Amino acid sequence: MHVRYPPAEVLKERKELVNINLHPIMLLNGVNENGLMLLLRKNGIKAEQQFPINVYLDGEIIGNYFADIFVENKIILELKTVKEITSIHRAQVINYLKATGVRLAIVLNFGKEELEFERIIK
Repeated sequence: MHVRYPPAEVLKERKELVNINLHPIMLLNGVNENGLMLLLRKNGIKAEQQFPINVYLDGEIIGNYFADIFVENKIILELKTVKEITSIHRAQVINYLKATGVRLAIVLNFGKEELEFERIIK
């Protein structure tokens, strides 16, 4: 299987659009995540991988989520390798936004021939 990923405009940082070339070796979520982290670092963008998000009820932690990548303390990236981005994926990142107070999440789907992404704004 040959997968092509053209350059994709995926992040807005310091009022400039950052084009990140996603390489065809990226097929599985862990590989996508590690590869994207490398590309973010090379572009001078601060990001945290598997960022923990605490979930509270009545002031007590009842569980946690893990966002795939948290960029510049303002953008949550959720990486998928699926046929299409669905309402389940959107609901997942909306929960992340609610739990963190962050306003923007981007769902990136590596499951298609070309990179697919959706911005979710709270």
